[in-house]
Amino acid sequence: MLELEQSVDAVVVGDAGGLSRILDAGRDVVVWERALDREIIESLSTWIHKRDLSIDFPGIPDHRMTARLLGELMHAGCEPGRALRAFAVDVTFLAGVFARIDGRDKVRVRLETLRDDGCTKFHVDFLRLRLLCTYAGPGTEWVPGAHVNRAALGQPAYSIEEANRRIVPDPGMVRVAPTGSVMVFKGAGYTGKRGEGLVHRSHPVRHAGETRLRLCIDAPDSGY
Repeated sequence: MLELEQSVDAVVVGDAGGLSRILDAGRDVVVWERALDREIIESLSTWIHKRDLSIDFPGIPDHRMTARLLGELMHAGCEPGRALRAFAVDVTFLAGVFARIDGRDKVRVRLETLRDDGCTKFHVDFLRLRLLCTYAGPGTEWVPGAHVNRAALGQPAYSIEEANRRIVPDPGMVRVAPTGSVMVFKGAGYTGKRGEGLVHRSHPVRHAGETRLRLCIDAPDSGY
């Protein structure tokens, strides 16, 4: 596999501030590779396999967002306490990072557990910018632009597997965002992308019982 740091359209950064490099010309994705705080891991371990989350709301990234997240998490049956609060604070922090990058006050926060494949066809999101963080389970799969057959995107195929083979002829070029890392990427709606954007997909479920917890942050009026 190619070294991510040498890719023209992708870069790895060492802190949250580096995520703003997504605004650089020619950049499709920036990945902040980080280790999750131990308190967050502790919180997740107590409920990730027992609770289903489907949290989705717009808000301003401040103490009110943290309070709402805590309320939603406890309503879903997550174990209350300092560790759960650390998790809610982290989500709010990432929402604030995204808001600053995208130049807006309010963002849309979606936090959900995934127990199936979801969207495993490689695709481009029709929006400006999006932030993803997979707190548990394997992260999002994505492909550097030089290794994508964009002509195959959205074309009919007999199966998802066949479509993916057409879109990404060399599967060795597929990258996986590490668990806990944060990725910000451009979609087809970014000015100057001319309908392009990062080609990615949900990580396929590899075995029964696999559970992912994914955070998605984007504009308040964004779709899926």
